[in-house]
Amino acid sequence: MTRWIMRALGLDVGEVDGIADWSLRWETAQWGILAAVLMGGLSLLSWELYRRSPRELPGGRRFLLATLRMIFLGLVIAIFLQPVVVLTLEKEVPRTLPILLDRSGSMSLRESDGVSRLQKAQGAFASPGGQEMLRSLKEDMRVPTFTFQGSSLREWEEHELPLVAAGEKTAVGEAVRKVLERYRGAPLAGVLVVSDGGQNSGVSLGAVARQLKESGVALYTVGVGDPKMRDVAVEEVEVREVLLADDAVPVTVKFRAQGMRGDSGRIVFSLSGVDVAEEKVRIEADGLQQVTTLFVPKQEGEYVMEARFEVDNGVEALAENNTGRAGLRVVDRRLKVLLLDQAPRWEFKYLEAMLLRERRVDLSCFLFEGDREVARIPGSPYLEQFPARAEDLFDFDLILLGDIDPRLLTEDRLSLLGDYVATAGGALTVIAGKRFMPSAFARTELEQLLPVEFAGASLGSAKSLSARPLRLSLTPAGRESVMLRLGDEPEASEALWNNLPPIYWAAGVQRAKPAAEVLLTRPDQDSATGV
Repeated sequence: MTRWIMRALGLDVGEVDGIADWSLRWETAQWGILAAVLMGGLSLLSWELYRRSPRELPGGRRFLLATLRMIFLGLVIAIFLQPVVVLTLEKEVPRTLPILLDRSGSMSLRESDGVSRLQKAQGAFASPGGQEMLRSLKEDMRVPTFTFQGSSLREWEEHELPLVAAGEKTAVGEAVRKVLERYRGAPLAGVLVVSDGGQNSGVSLGAVARQLKESGVALYTVGVGDPKMRDVAVEEVEVREVLLADDAVPVTVKFRAQGMRGDSGRIVFSLSGVDVAEEKVRIEADGLQQVTTLFVPKQEGEYVMEARFEVDNGVEALAENNTGRAGLRVVDRRLKVLLLDQAPRWEFKYLEAMLLRERRVDLSCFLFEGDREVARIPGSPYLEQFPARAEDLFDFDLILLGDIDPRLLTEDRLSLLGDYVATAGGALTVIAGKRFMPSAFARTELEQLLPVEFAGASLGSAKSLSARPLRLSLTPAGRESVMLRLGDEPEASEALWNNLPPIYWAAGVQRAKPAAEVLLTRPDQDSATGV
């Protein structure tokens, strides 16, 4: 009977299991009293017509005609009240149990039997017992499998063997968070994570576990590897990409120690094979540690900075992961910077004064609404006109682009800027403004260069400040960025960021583009992205 009703209503029988409940609702029920009065009046009218019917008609036929009139009028009034049948359909949705397999670099560590952690995890899945477990789980629920390294997450089919461990970062919490976003709204039986637990990036697993607990979703973990294994792994070398000759430069090495508490060693820093610095290290505890030193590059050129950890005594499980590298370029000249704006607003004046004091910066300025006579003063940093030729513009190492009317940045000039970035590999920094930048450049070539998608308009206005203070917050990538580090230690740097005064205006953007790296966000803003 239920299936017949569903077919009569045009419902797909295969999409639901049945009808859990039903009810009748009147869309214009507020007119119910009027309808009742009207029905009563029409009933009296039908009765009166019945009484006045010709006497030659039999009584039964007259009664039938009156009854049909009343039924017809009742149906008309019922249609006027707009009756709606509300069906509550039910369907059993299978629960989902996502399985996450860690394939970050730490999973390449080999145990005493010579088998890597990733190979052991894969072997467990491929074994008869593992296959039987997966089959039994799939009888009652959906069991999608994923692999993760760093902050990336991708689906994994068991036949895709063998997997290769790669990457310096392990973001277990970030991987679980992405799975939760992917299956938002779906009934989860839990989340199963197979990992060695070597988290060194992204949101902590504990924070995500609390979110799971609040949602009533269980988190299951399977540990891989010997917790007593001795190993030191260099995970990252941080140094600026462009350095100036004869300037002292900090370089930071992050390494993870396991089972080496109380041991000591040294980190040797070399530049393309030549040792330039050395730091003694004593390992006080297992986990992630970092060491920073200073070195002075002497000659210009392209180099590879290598940091090598050497243990004073003892044996390690894996010596291949004791080295980290980072590419850099040393220049022995002043950096050529072009500062562009429409008018000498506050940001322009501040940057001009700061950059003119830098002995390593050769600053050129151009104001679209500036006085051209200033450029003719001997020693003036101002240009008489916007660089019109590609070779003139490409000669700059960095261009700072301010709040400029799109009518002044013509298509030819925007095309030159696009070639400067895409072809010449130049660095472009865009400074938001309350009048034009960046919202006025939607659907232009400049929009393609920016790492964000525009909102409809800027937050705040050109004439007034925002009444609400806006605070910035470091993202995980921002905390690791050398450019945004205000203190010697990460904790000190973040404390300084938290104590900075708020700002009162920001350009509105919709979201970051897929390949963009977000360093700072506004967690208090209304948009979901907070970018």
